[in-house]
Amino acid sequence: MAQTIEAHGNVIYEQNRDPKLNLTGEKAVGTLVDNNIVVTNSDRQERVVTEIFPE
Repeated sequence: MAQTIEAHGNVIYEQNRDPKLNLTGEKAVGTLVDNNIVVTNSDRQERVVTEIFPE
């Protein structure tokens, strides 16, 4: 059984393993088992922010 997630509002996804990254947006949908998270914004004026922290 896949662990599906869906979040609405001010969504912040943080991944603390290689690669360490943050995603910020309005909506997130994905499956944890596949390590697949999609963060989107419906307002084109507000961008989705992706931060990658290389070691």
